[in-house]
Amino acid sequence: MWRWFGLTGFAILLLLGSSGLLALPARAAVVVCSPRPPVRVDVSAAPAGLILVTVRAGGPEVQLTSIDFGTASNALIFVEAEHASPGNFTVALPPGTVQTLISLRQLTAGQAVMVPFVVNDSCGPWPTFAGAGTAVLGDAAPPAAPPVPSALPPAILPTPAGRPAAVSAGAPTGHQTPPVAPSSSSWTPWGWWYRLWERWWPWWSRP
Repeated sequence: MWRWFGLTGFAILLLLGSSGLLALPARAAVVVCSPRPPVRVDVSAAPAGLILVTVRAGGPEVQLTSIDFGTASNALIFVEAEHASPGNFTVALPPGTVQTLISLRQLTAGQAVMVPFVVNDSCGPWPTFAGAGTAVLGDAAPPAAPPVPSALPPAILPTPAGRPAAVSAGAPTGHQTPPVAPSSSSWTPWGWWYRLWERWWPWWSRP
């Protein structure tokens, strides 16, 4: 009889467990910190003086909790595209974080970048740093000077009314070219008086 009750009770418990009506206590995650699992830090250079730093937890069931940043050298610090700080601050990470991204933006071209920080995970603090030298970042080229024109474009200059306009190539705007003498091939009344004046003027000017 007791044997029958035992088999019946086992069958009932098995049926309740498979249907989800009987919840068994979850097994607590076991974090192994001895030996200490290292924190992985991967650094890569990107264009425009940007350094990408990926921080990963180093062991199973190990989670990242926070990062303490020291003073940055020639860089601004971004954590998941936020903060933009020169250093000396702490970022708390959401529960369950096993990986996060840090971006370092170079401030002065031609100088190295270095940022010390401490990663805190389930096993405690892990001091480390990230950065890059000038051989990786390179030197930014100076801005190109604007082209200097070899000659000024032709400018149409004002002339007195009744005379043909003169075009001066390379002369600054606002300067007038010498007046053009009237042509002998075309007859105008004032042109005839001008030629007569040129012929008799030396005789009138004698002492």
